[in-house]
This record gives sequence, C-alpha cells and structure tokens, in this order.
Amino acid sequence: MANNDSGSTGGLGARVVSLIPETAVAACLLWLMLNEPWLIGLLKLDPATEIGRAALLGFETVVWLALAHCVQRWLRVLFWEWWVGRRSGVPVPRLLVDITGVVIYLIALILILSHVYGLSVSGILTTSSIIIAVIGFALRYLISDVFTGVALGAEQPFKIGDWIEIEDGTIGQVQQMNWRATRILTKSEVLIVIPNSQLATRHFRNYSAPEEIFRDEFSIVLDYSVQAQRVERLFLSSVQQVSELASVPRKPQVRIGAFHPHGAEWILRYWLPNYDKLWALKYRLMRTVYRNLQFSGIRVPGERVDLNTVRRGADRDIDFLNGVDLFAALTEEELRVIDASMDRRSFKKDAPVVSQGEPGESLFILREGIMAVYVTGGDGREMRVNQIGPGAFFGEMSLLTGAARRATVVPEVDSIGFEITKETLEPILKSRPELVEFLSEALADRDLQVKRAFESKGVGGGDDQKDSLTREFVRSIRHFFDLHRHH
Repeated sequence: MANNDSGSTGGLGARVVSLIPETAVAACLLWLMLNEPWLIGLLKLDPATEIGRAALLGFETVVWLALAHCVQRWLRVLFWEWWVGRRSGVPVPRLLVDITGVVIYLIALILILSHVYGLSVSGILTTSSIIIAVIGFALRYLISDVFTGVALGAEQPFKIGDWIEIEDGTIGQVQQMNWRATRILTKSEVLIVIPNSQLATRHFRNYSAPEEIFRDEFSIVLDYSVQAQRVERLFLSSVQQVSELASVPRKPQVRIGAFHPHGAEWILRYWLPNYDKLWALKYRLMRTVYRNLQFSGIRVPGERVDLNTVRRGADRDIDFLNGVDLFAALTEEELRVIDASMDRRSFKKDAPVVSQGEPGESLFILREGIMAVYVTGGDGREMRVNQIGPGAFFGEMSLLTGAARRATVVPEVDSIGFEITKETLEPILKSRPELVEFLSEALADRDLQVKRAFESKGVGGGDDQKDSLTREFVRSIRHFFDLHRHH
C-alpha cells in the first residue's frame, strides 16, 4: 500500500511540475491585463484607433482563454486524476474529463463576450441554457450512470471479485467496474451488465464484505420422538466432518424453527469460508447429514403415518450393520446375531473410549457423533492422525487378533456407538470358518491404509505385501478364536 501511495505521489509531483510553465505564462498574462495602462504605454498603442482597440480585445481574449486552459489543466490533474481516481481505484473516463473542460471553456466564452466585447449576457445565457438542456436531456442516462459510477467508486460498497446479490435475486461475482456499468458473472457463466444508475437505486447484498466468511443455513423436519441432544449431536458432528467448514473460526448453531403436525423443524446454521464454495460445501454437508441420519436410524417423517414404523429396533440396527464394510460377507441371520448381542454405548465428550497400548477384545462402531484418533510416537509426542464419523469402526485388530489398542480415540462431542465383543463373533466364525479369509483380507487392507498415512512418502505396499499380511492375520485370528480344530 505504501508503494502505491509513493508511486502516485511521485506521479502527481511530475504532473504538477509540468503545469508550472503554462501556469506562469497565464499568471503573467493576467498581470499584464490588470496593468493594461502600463502595457499600452509600453507598446505605444492608441486605444482610440481601430488597430489598437482590436489588439487590446485580442489580448484580453487570449488572457481569458489562457486562464480557462490553466484551470482546466489543474482541475484534471488534482481533482479527476489524483483525488477522484485515487479514491475510486479505476481510471477516470475521458468523456467525463472532456465534459468538464467544455463547461470551463463555455464559462470563459461567456465572460469574454460580456466583459471583453460588452455583449448582453442574458441572451447568451438563454441560448446556452437551451443548448445545454438539449444535450443534457439526450445524455441524461449516460450522465446519470457516470456520476453514479463516481459515487460507487468513492464509497466502494463492493470491489472486483466480490459476490453480490441484486434486488431481483441474481447472484454473481463482480468481474469489472467502470464509470457507466458493472459486470457480474453468475454461477451459470452468464455475464450480466448492470448500469450504475440502476445498481445504485436497488438493494443488493455483498457476501464478501466485511469479511469473506458468511453464514448459511438449512432446515429439516424430524419426528418428535427424536431427542434434542441427538439432533444437536448429529448436526454438529456433520459440520466437523467437512474440513473446510470445521476450519472456519465461527461455531455452528442448532435451533428449532417451528413445530409442525408431523415433527419439529430443526435449523442448522453454519459458517462458510467464502461464497464461491457455497454450493459445493453445502452439498457435502447435506450429504453428510443424510448419511448420519441413515446410520442413526432416524427417519424424516412423512405427512401420513406409516404403520410399518412400529417395527423398529432390530431391523433398523441391521440396516446400520449392513453399512459396515467389515461385515459385508455376513448373512442376514449372522447380522441379527450380532445385533442381538452388541452393546449400545454412550460416549462423553473428551473421555477416551480406548487408549493406546491397553488390552482389548472388542470393536466399536460409531453411530452418532464424531471422534478424533491420536497416536503417541516414539518421541513421546501425541499427534492427531484421523477423524472418525458415523458408520466408521475402530478396534477391529483387538477384536479379531487380541492385539493391544494401537491408538487413543476421543469423542469430540457426546457420541453414541456399539461395542461388539469376541464372545459375539466367536460362534459365527466357528460355524463359518471361511469368513476368516475375508476378515483377514479386510484387516490387511485397513493396515496398509494406516501405514500409508504414516509413511512420509505416502507409498504403501503392493500385492505381495498384502498377501503376506493376509496370511499373517489368518494365523492370528485362528489362534485367537481357537479355530484350529474347526478348519
């Protein structure tokens, strides 16, 4: 900013210096006109003669024109180019400068005709007013746009790159501003040109000021049976799962908008980093909310009562288990066995669910909420390495092989999940030992993903490494579940 100011100051100084000679000439001519008797004596002119009178009239005319030229030049440099141009940030239109110059010369002409030649000013003013009125009427819209552009440039309610919404609902990004019109580009890649006079008389919103971040919201109606804590947990964890929204330093809010016959209207208000990412991030957030609703078993109520909703509980939990990749090879009956045996758990915010290094023989599946995964390195420093959302599971290595917990998992909000123990899974594996191969392959994939996340180069192993891990997990699972006699 300082460089721009110094540059503009240097440019102004050069322009002012260039005006000094012609200003000095105009000042000398004015002094001579004010001391006309001395000039007449110096030149030995006789004002009574036709030649002497013509010479004096011509001299006075030149003085007035020189003064008009000098005023026009100083006005252009100091007012239009320096003051107005610097405040608006855009080049001053040549037409506006020329119109100002014409007005100055017209005033000088009137003064010359009245003071030098002694003509009647009233007739001149009447004729000039008519001409000016005709020209002004013909150019009224252009003049209005130009002067409105000056006002917008000085006030700067928006700038290039800002997202604005005009009164008719059109939203676009400001691409260009000049003294006559403003051009905005919509999301549909349509360029709209709005005359400045129209833009100044309409209400418009600037989504990029005073800051680029702004708040958006959407609502959804949920059944009255859904507790407020569950809705808050579901909405807030959904925002945390979209990294761009979670990074904005403003907290989302959950509110009740209204009560309807078939449920309460819940409103999620969240903050976006800028308007350009609105639709992409809003889709990701709504998709996350939709996914979390499915994992939570929460249905959006319809206008009519569905008698089938009386059948709850197990069926809905089985639908939830069907979304867990680790159980993709299990049959419907086997999922029912897990559903009947798994324990529903509530997790308090900031209270670790599992801690790195502790023993365990169970797996956890998150249904509602969000959790952070921390790993303590060899240097003793704890580092956040992952985030777990609804539908994700952790602790599978302890459940299937009896290994110690490999990370610490901490809820970031109050959360709900399920715990599946070795006793639940053991009858299934003993009745269908061929599942060991599938589970071992799933563990190998998961283990390679974790290793890729930690390796500095981000390069994981190939098929040979996966096959080796799969065989190793097969042996570990069979040993842990005592499946040697069942294979």
